[in-house]
Amino acid sequence: YNAIILGVVHFGLPVLVQKYYTNHSQVADRKQLWTTLLILRGVTFILGLITIFLSYRISSSENVALVVSIFTSQFILVFDEHYRAVCDAEGRAWQFSIADVLAKASSVVILYIGLSYSQTSIWFLTASLASGYFLSLLVDIVWQRKDTQLSKVNFGMLKSQFYPVLWRGLINIARAFYKTTDKLFIPYFGYSDSDLAAYNNGYKIFESSLIVPGVAIPMLVSFVKKRYDKKILTSLSERMLVKKIGFNLAFFLEWSVVTIFLGFVLMLGVLIFGPILLGLIDPDNLYPEAYSLLPVLAVASFFQTLVFMTTQFIIFNKKGERYIFYTTTLVMICSLLLYLVLIPAYGIYGFDYQFLFIKNR
Repeated sequence: YNAIILGVVHFGLPVLVQKYYTNHSQVADRKQLWTTLLILRGVTFILGLITIFLSYRISSSENVALVVSIFTSQFILVFDEHYRAVCDAEGRAWQFSIADVLAKASSVVILYIGLSYSQTSIWFLTASLASGYFLSLLVDIVWQRKDTQLSKVNFGMLKSQFYPVLWRGLINIARAFYKTTDKLFIPYFGYSDSDLAAYNNGYKIFESSLIVPGVAIPMLVSFVKKRYDKKILTSLSERMLVKKIGFNLAFFLEWSVVTIFLGFVLMLGVLIFGPILLGLIDPDNLYPEAYSLLPVLAVASFFQTLVFMTTQFIIFNKKGERYIFYTTTLVMICSLLLYLVLIPAYGIYGFDYQFLFIKNR
């Protein structure tokens, strides 16, 4: 439920930050954009709260305070994505990664201490996560203060960005619905909690494998965009390709090779380290079906790397957000249809087969 609400109020503003900081270097303009987006982000938080108060009963929770608390903790993470966008545009993704690791480590420590004293309430778990997110935000505010200075608000800067922001908002809504459907279809088709746990364990490995490309690729794409604007190729591509096929195609082939290489490394990582991580997640081997899901998820991780790189490149196109919305909506519709066909035929493996087809979009 909160994922859907966040999708509604997200509006893709961090992507706008990355695009602007990549394409514009004037400090005064950056200050105005940053200040304007901070105000807009505050407005989206209020919109989220209003949406929750009007619709929280469909979340199967009568405790509106708890729903608001969880939403607020996750909204801090969304807000922190603005700083990540700055780091990606400036080639400093490692700084955001350090802050993120420190935050997650602090959350784990707080959880461990609390669980040692039998603190298992949902309030305590929410507070633990929120504290980690807030620490990461504070570190980023201090670390990125040079590139995130405040100035006057200028909503006129957003006029040309209205449609990209609109399309990005629709993209996030579609993704939010898509990401929640798998957990709903497993009980719908009558599969047990054990089947759901096995699927979740396998999916955790898949998500873990995406940490590195998820952190590196946005920064890499901003770097590549700057090289494209300056017509820069590696010396090998310059010698072998440009005279034969032209700069654009040579540039595309050069970075396609890099992306495919990253995808293969990621796929091998899932195959090699996946069983080890599953052993840590499930030391008593209560859900052995998760191991048989790894090969399909490994191949899906390869295609996910390609999707990461492709969608990040497309956002720099004038109509990029519109293209991504069309493909995302098509993916969501196809995934629902594949659920209806593959899950009855293959059980929980049908989820992974569907996942593989979708990532090969």
